[in-house]
Amino acid sequence: MFFIFKKQLDDFRSLSNNYINVVFEDQQGNLWLGTRGGGLNRFNPTTEKFTHYLHKATDINSLSDDRVDSIIEDQQGNIWVGTDGGGLNRFNPTTEKFTHYRHQTTDPNSLSNDGVSTIIEDQQGHIWVGTWGGGLNRFNPTTEKFTHYRHQATDINSLSDDRVHAITEDRQGNFWVCTNGGGLNHFNPITEQFTHYRHQVTDPNSLTDDVIDAVIEDKQGNIW
Repeated sequence: MFFIFKKQLDDFRSLSNNYINVVFEDQQGNLWLGTRGGGLNRFNPTTEKFTHYLHKATDINSLSDDRVDSIIEDQQGNIWVGTDGGGLNRFNPTTEKFTHYRHQTTDPNSLSNDGVSTIIEDQQGHIWVGTWGGGLNRFNPTTEKFTHYRHQATDINSLSDDRVHAITEDRQGNFWVCTNGGGLNHFNPITEQFTHYRHQVTDPNSLTDDVIDAVIEDKQGNIW
């Protein structure tokens, strides 16, 4: 049996928008839902009520954009939210305030692009951010600076495509990056070089397509 949760015009504690992009469960068992135009929702499974977090032009501590594509929780319990056009947000559950990280043309250490498609936290506590057009970013929470990894036509060891769909860290601490047209990338954080896995027409054992939407490592260490 399915229980349906939808936006109800006469209930402000219902879902804010019926178009859901991403669902995430935090350490307390709350569900966080990113919507396409309805901002961020937190669902309490005990009360079955939703709390809405929306962009407010007059509030600098509100969500930066109501189109939410990615959500994670870090080791400190902060919620990180990637938006389509509003950059990266860090939400403090205690203060219920958002800190915004956006692309700044005059700051080379800012986020490379405000279209954030995916976020992960690595074993060292760095936040990795995949963007739609700005490649891969590594955020250092201590310095609050971003390092960019982008496609360079003259560098075969650079990222193969700047449109990133997904990222995962394997048990060796290496990263696998899915791109939209550049296939799958293996990133060695020590050498800071990328190895590309792409479709080869003459190789039946190569990747079947260069548009990769998701990646995961199984218990045996295989990459899917």
